[in-house]
Amino acid sequence: MKRKLFWWVLAIGLLILTVLALRVVEGRGQDLEPQVYLPVVARGFDPRPTATLAPTSAPTPTTMPTATPAPQWMPFLTGYDDRRMKGLPTGGVRRTSMTDYWGNVVYPKGVFIVLFMNVVNHELTSGYVSGIGTFWMRDGGGPFFDMADLEMQWAAEDEYGRMGVYEDLQPQFVYEMVFAFDVPPQGTYNLWYRPWGSSGAVHIEEDRAATIVDESALGQLENWRQTK
Repeated sequence: MKRKLFWWVLAIGLLILTVLALRVVEGRGQDLEPQVYLPVVARGFDPRPTATLAPTSAPTPTTMPTATPAPQWMPFLTGYDDRRMKGLPTGGVRRTSMTDYWGNVVYPKGVFIVLFMNVVNHELTSGYVSGIGTFWMRDGGGPFFDMADLEMQWAAEDEYGRMGVYEDLQPQFVYEMVFAFDVPPQGTYNLWYRPWGSSGAVHIEEDRAATIVDESALGQLENWRQTK
């Protein structure tokens, strides 16, 4: 009898303890806030790429370069026979010597001005550019200089692989030519020629109004190599 009473008392005590424990847990659960789990980011490090903005500054005004007038086709008359041709200067350079096909070196009395020009014959028959009475070099109001001697012309033709004076030019074709002048080293030279419709006289003194082409505006030399 005593043993049954003991077990009943023990069972009732366990039931009371269980009820009290459930109430305590329920009360604590009401004080808890819902947990939100976010990605872990280390302090000082952001895994997202950040765009860096460059410091702003006032735009710098740009100065437009001054355009050099391009050489134009020149309607010129050849020496002696006054054949109508047109020339387009494409380059120029000063030289202190040149070498011909056979290896002979020719030297100027002053300095060579080597002029590169595309030439078209506008007549109905073939013709040539004369070494005298066609082109001149002149420094300001100084004397006029014809083209250099033939051996110097030939050396220029050999060095640059172009045609030159006294070679037949058929009508309408464009010929790449070279002309050499022997002038004093000091001075800035202009190219002089007799335009179409001039008096036809060989001597330039009668055609002082001839158009000039500034040596400094001839542009860069084509197929040029430095003399060794």
